[in-house]
Amino acid sequence: MKLFLPLLVAASLAAKSSLNDYISYAKQYSFGKVADGEIELILDRNKITTIENLLYAELLKQGYSHQDSWNFSRVGITAEDSHYIWIRDAVQFPSGKFGLCSRAIKKAAQVKEIAILPLFDDNSIALVLRDRHTTRSWELEIPRGSAVADETLEQAAARELTRFTGLKADNLSKLGQTLLDSGTLSTAVAVMLAPVTTKKDEKVAPAEAGMQVLYLGTNELSQALLQGVVTAKINGKEKTVFLRDPLLTFGMIQCILQKKLHSQSFASKK
Repeated sequence: MKLFLPLLVAASLAAKSSLNDYISYAKQYSFGKVADGEIELILDRNKITTIENLLYAELLKQGYSHQDSWNFSRVGITAEDSHYIWIRDAVQFPSGKFGLCSRAIKKAAQVKEIAILPLFDDNSIALVLRDRHTTRSWELEIPRGSAVADETLEQAAARELTRFTGLKADNLSKLGQTLLDSGTLSTAVAVMLAPVTTKKDEKVAPAEAGMQVLYLGTNELSQALLQGVVTAKINGKEKTVFLRDPLLTFGMIQCILQKKLHSQSFASKK
């Protein structure tokens, strides 16, 4: 412990500067109120220090090293890259208990995230098959991306649809907005309905290398969503790939509720 004390002192001095940066950043967001049943942000420096010390002691008791206990109990900006800022907040829960919560915030808050549900006249859907680094597996998803500069959601959706599938669409509209993971990410995604004007028999190809476009009819999509997987041919080999895209599910539910599907509803198909 004696050897670790100088490290704690040095780390404490550096933490004061980073804590100031964090507090300035955190003040841009809603604090919440315990009295209203909300999780309240703690931005008082003395209270933050108290909470950090309590968590540090708890982590030591759980068997973590002094270094890990220190690192895991610090409040502030824990990591940052060109896209996201990862934050660890000191909070008070509605129960009255104090603790730490982590969240990831997209740096460019003005960036509009979109996902596109490409719908054909027969209610079939175009999906993109891609190898995702995050999951280290093949995933079947609806196209997604971001609006750039002064693009409207409709313009961005039309552009990203062509980029990822080679398809064209007209009269695009917003089905709704959802979150991918409200437990960690604060980024909202607008899900856009794209009535496809390209014929299925036309030869189209994604602009992005390594992607494939699959068309699933109503019955196929129903079964695939129930099973969570589909069989697809990748580089000449048949593989079982995941179909677990929450943006697809959200888009389909909105289509049903808003009666956007053509003729017989998706929900009534056997």
